Amino acid sequence: MNRLMITADNFGLCLTANETIERLFNLGAITGTSLIPIAEYTDHAIAIASRNRQIKVGLQWALHALTTAQKWKPLCSLVPSICDENGYLYTDARVFAAHAAAEDVLLELQAQYAAVVSNGITPTHAISKQGMIYTGSHRNFLLEYFMVSSGNHLPFRYPQNIEHLSDCMSVELIEYIEAFSMNHQSAIESAWLFNVKMPERVISRIGTTMESYKQLKHFYLTLLETPLAAVTEVVLDPMFVSEEGKQTCKDWQQRSWEARLLTDPDFLSVCEAYTVCSYDKAFSPSLPEAELQTW
Repeated sequence: MNRLMITADNFGLCLTANETIERLFNLGAITGTSLIPIAEYTDHAIAIASRNRQIKVGLQWALHALTTAQKWKPLCSLVPSICDENGYLYTDARVFAAHAAAEDVLLELQAQYAAVVSNGITPTHAISKQGMIYTGSHRNFLLEYFMVSSGNHLPFRYPQNIEHLSDCMSVELIEYIEAFSMNHQSAIESAWLFNVKMPERVISRIGTTMESYKQLKHFYLTLLETPLAAVTEVVLDPMFVSEEGKQTCKDWQQRSWEARLLTDPDFLSVCEAYTVCSYDKAFSPSLPEAELQTW
């Protein structure tokens, strides 16, 4: 059977996100999560991972903040090109891309990996929420991501199959799909060169506003109804409703719908067409189906 990973990102973003991910993990609704090493509540997330040793935690590299309200600092002190005049990471991806030096990017990626490992977590995968990797820009630093992923034997989230590019691109990024497609093959060749494993298909609408739970549910179920790839990843930012969540994320409503989706009987039914497994098992062709299944 084709394999499916269900990943909840932004572990460490806020208390509500952390608590939501822990609850969903204990319900068996997700196969893994992605930890932001430099967020305000990273330590809280690490504590959750420590008491839930079976949770599969990946590394969500952060080279710039996700919003202007976030004051994130790099973990490496020798990376001036990715920081503003106050020493904080840029909050605009384009500003980051215009200023960042490849050597500084590489140092910070290595520092963030080391920080996660030093806290007793062995990452199962690595990702970037940096929109630049989907724009086709030559300043996407994919080579640096692949270098650190390869050196630490980490699968990296990037869609191998060019036929499914639009499945993981928000409306804001669709305009870049032609440029992204042109650079896709060279990116895949680089990943192969470094022996970095990647899902064939990534399904996500993070960054795109859904008008209703019905619309969000329809999007995911429609794409999942036909297993088209050997390894597919569904990416969500689930978060239960809270005042803290509303203050942290302007798209808190959609995040609450994503949390709801993960326990929706229709969603669970569609997932039965797959072998649902975690990142650390998805790329192991020799494992029997019984050992792969995590649900």
